[in-house]
Amino acid sequence: MNGFTKKADVERALTEPGRQMALRDADPVTVLCCGASALCVVGALSRRTLDVDAVGMIDAEGRIVASEDFSPEMDAAITAAGLSLSLNPGWFNMAASPILARGLPPGAIERSAKHSADFGPCLTVRFMDRLDLIALKMSAALDPLEGRRHIEDLVAIDPTRGELKHGADWVATWPSGPSFRQAFYRLLEGFDAADLYRE
Repeated sequence: MNGFTKKADVERALTEPGRQMALRDADPVTVLCCGASALCVVGALSRRTLDVDAVGMIDAEGRIVASEDFSPEMDAAITAAGLSLSLNPGWFNMAASPILARGLPPGAIERSAKHSADFGPCLTVRFMDRLDLIALKMSAALDPLEGRRHIEDLVAIDPTRGELKHGADWVATWPSGPSFRQAFYRLLEGFDAADLYRE
């Protein structure tokens, strides 16, 4: 299995660690995911990606819990699934967990409930909503090293003005310096939406 390009690919891949976790009698978990795989699942983007990026875990009260790593049982299940499906090491990872340092867009966890899937009795995955994935893409587009790829994704997604406003309102709450604000203004300008950003 050479990465994912559509919803069915992502779901097929996640079914296997769910099965492996059940065999290991692992504790049930709910994982919140973002990135290109989530964009594929919610139908916002179709491009090849090699991994599934997790932001954190969602507890029984519906709160996001920060974590840099999965449990040992879940890690073992992910590794076994990767070998079975010929996926890259680390194909299901917590690489997106630093996002929580700034916090998620308001209402993101609640909206992710619309995109929840059970992969056996031990693994539930919730994918962030298109609205919030676009907001994350807008912030990632400012990365000096990886920004171009995220801008290309935004162009392919073709966000509406309302979706851009949601992202702009979220980013406007961050502490930031003049150079960041100028870069974000230019990003919105590229989508003919610079008026949405208020410092």
